[in-house]
Amino acid sequence: MKILSFLALLGITLLSSGAGCGGGSEEVTPPAPVFLRMKINGKIWTAASKINGVAAKGIIGFGGNLGKENLSILINGSDTPGTYTIAQSANGSVAAFSADAGGTLNGAYFSTRAPGSSLTVKVTQANGLTVTGTFSGTLGLEAAFGSSTTGPTTVTITDGEFSTSE
Repeated sequence: MKILSFLALLGITLLSSGAGCGGGSEEVTPPAPVFLRMKINGKIWTAASKINGVAAKGIIGFGGNLGKENLSILINGSDTPGTYTIAQSANGSVAAFSADAGGTLNGAYFSTRAPGSSLTVKVTQANGLTVTGTFSGTLGLEAAFGSSTTGPTTVTITDGEFSTSE
């Protein structure tokens, strides 16, 4: 009876330690966080859907939505980490923010295509669908779609950061 009790205890100990089950503990890497957030004229904006990115074939792009609002950034001519400035004549690169018509920005469309606009993007990782980094700058009013055109003619973006994952 003592031998049977010893073998049962030994079996429980081996099972709980993982011995005999293919090699013990394996670390599982959690998925990378996915986010796109910034401050627009000091107000926090965080994308809640359609957050995606790509770095391939000479482009880096990322974007996301918050309700009817959208931020999209495209860097043309590179798919590697680095610091990029997107301005009015930036070789096909563009940054654009489309605001909800019901919000304080009156449905306006702001972009780096407007005169005096400039956005600096620092990409720290760029590989396939994984793109991470930071951004800040000023976007100018390109078009107003709301019921009023009395909104701001520029928006200042600070504390922008993004992370997309495969």
